[in-house]
Amino acid sequence: MKEYDKDGNGYVDALFIVYACPTDSSDPDMTFWAYVFWDMRYYPNVSNPEFNVYGWASYHFMDDAPYIPSTTTKAYDIDAHTYIHEFGHILGLDDYYNYDGFGTGYPNMSGGIDMQAFNIIDHNMYSKFGLQWAHPYVINDTTSINLKPAHSSGEFIIIQDDYFGSAFDEYILIEYYQPKGLNYMDSTIGYSNGVSGHSLNGVRIWHVDSRMFLFNASYNPISYDQVQYIKDFDGNSFTAIGPSNTPSRSIYNDVYCLHLLESTGINTFKDGGIASDVTLFKQGQTFTPTTTFFKYGNKFNSQKTIGYTISIGQMTNQEVVINITKTA
Repeated sequence: MKEYDKDGNGYVDALFIVYACPTDSSDPDMTFWAYVFWDMRYYPNVSNPEFNVYGWASYHFMDDAPYIPSTTTKAYDIDAHTYIHEFGHILGLDDYYNYDGFGTGYPNMSGGIDMQAFNIIDHNMYSKFGLQWAHPYVINDTTSINLKPAHSSGEFIIIQDDYFGSAFDEYILIEYYQPKGLNYMDSTIGYSNGVSGHSLNGVRIWHVDSRMFLFNASYNPISYDQVQYIKDFDGNSFTAIGPSNTPSRSIYNDVYCLHLLESTGINTFKDGGIASDVTLFKQGQTFTPTTTFFKYGNKFNSQKTIGYTISIGQMTNQEVVINITKTA
């Protein structure tokens, strides 16, 4: 098994099983859905690695591609959405939807339009940053930045004065979305239930709170003090992201890992809303932190002052001007 342990940590890097049984969520005898499981055992064996993370999905998920409207033609031959989403878990990404429930009355703070939420469009820049696929512009004063489209450039902005250099902190994240690249098909056709990606160019502004906390083996927090490093399970404790988009899994009340902020100034996601083109910030619009989107008004959940406003300048297919003003 050593050949499948490329980082030499004593665990097989991953195992993914594609099975032939059809999927039928209405069948009470169906026991397998697409899933990834992490086995938190502490006995790494470098000479003979153990399985640590594994996932599975039916072969028939490949047949789920939507039809092109008004035709009987599939949008693509093989539907990879489910496999991409589940492999995101293998890489360490969480789900951004709410396990506690869907629809009216259940918070849906990510807005749902993301690969790790409703299995749609590309991964957002927070996910790519956490996987070290991209690195941000970090802002700590008044400035303007010409931001290129995230899908093609990997560019994004982080705002937080005391930011310590990791994805696992609390901050505002800004990215320029376009319905192109890996976003194109889902933004053009979307799913048969009507859910689709954003069809217009626009700026997505996120409130990210992925601070790391120390937990014991029973997943109870040992320390609420921020941990600035990743600690693997050693039989007694480990570090993990404290806030979650599922309220029952978050260590704080009304604190979420990933919240997409809405250009309307109305927080529809707290009641189960789904993101749309209206959610995106367009040229001429401004965002100022308020209690509508932040639990403590002009403060992060950590009680640090946010102290910035964001306005959207000229927007073209090549770039968008992001004007950032320090207010505190």
